[in-house]
Amino acid sequence: SVELSLINVLKGNMSPNFNFNFVDVRDVASLYLKLLEEEVISGRYIIGTKSMKLSKIASMLKERMPERKIRPFLVPRSILSFMVKYVPVRLSKDLGLRPGDRLLSVQLSKPDPFTFDTSRVEDELGITLSDIDDALVETAQWAIKHGHI
Repeated sequence: SVELSLINVLKGNMSPNFNFNFVDVRDVASLYLKLLEEEVISGRYIIGTKSMKLSKIASMLKERMPERKIRPFLVPRSILSFMVKYVPVRLSKDLGLRPGDRLLSVQLSKPDPFTFDTSRVEDELGITLSDIDDALVETAQWAIKHGHI
């Protein structure tokens, strides 16, 4: 999961270099409230702005939280692909993967990040989406404050 991967990065544990799409939960709440207030709304609204690899997240957190000794140890895609095919479930558990996640892990480790067009949310509803880097730093600070790291 995203939470476990972020915590693993902050702890310096081994993590697959997954590609995740992030959404600030406060943006989700704002969108729901706005949709409840509007009389005529139809269709879907995308609020996931961009995906990021754990390596980029680790670099950003290391830069923005220099007091933390973040030294991510990321599993290369080639090793992850090998693991899915040949390595027992036990090692997958050590990496924080459940057996059902193994194939998904390879799919999530695809090399190219992706972005989404969120202009409809901004133009039609007037919602400015949060900066994901800020949201990730706040999430990390919360996890540290509450003893998860």
